[in-house]
Amino acid sequence: MTSPDTARNISAFADTKYGKLGNIAVSYFTVTKSADREFWSEPVGRLTLQKALTVKSDTAVADAIRLMQEKGKGCVCVQDDTGAVIGIFTERDVMVHFIGQSLSPDTPVDQVMTPDPVMVSPETPLSEAIEIFYEHKFHHLPVLNGNGRLKGLLSIRVAVDFVAEHLPGEVLNRPPDASLTAIEEGGG
Repeated sequence: MTSPDTARNISAFADTKYGKLGNIAVSYFTVTKSADREFWSEPVGRLTLQKALTVKSDTAVADAIRLMQEKGKGCVCVQDDTGAVIGIFTERDVMVHFIGQSLSPDTPVDQVMTPDPVMVSPETPLSEAIEIFYEHKFHHLPVLNGNGRLKGLLSIRVAVDFVAEHLPGEVLNRPPDASLTAIEEGGG
């Protein structure tokens, strides 16, 4: 079961990324019974995972960026020669480690990636994944199958959308300030 602290963490992160949804998450914990919160325990493997883009560790940064642009993705997973994930290269890495350092476009991606990324299994509860997103300020989490191979990526957008889909209408229609009340359903 997810604690009120988890709800506040979810709220803070979701509020930063998605506005009033963060306050809705806290309201949900104060309005509903614990039996109604089962979706927080949903294994992330049951959510829609993105197909992960992958590159080898010696791929040039320019090629990794080009792949991300062509596919409209915010990151690529970096693999070694055995196919194991050894890092993740994100838009943030482009800005901070590549552009910020004025490196050559031929620089190998393993020199600017985030090494040893936090990864989860398909059985990881949604609440735990959201805690990881919040704590590390990640937007994507690699999901590994039982053999340690990359199954896909869980995005914060998919996680927040899943939470919003499972919140009851009376929670979604609550104002951000719990002391306020909506005149009618829909916020009117």
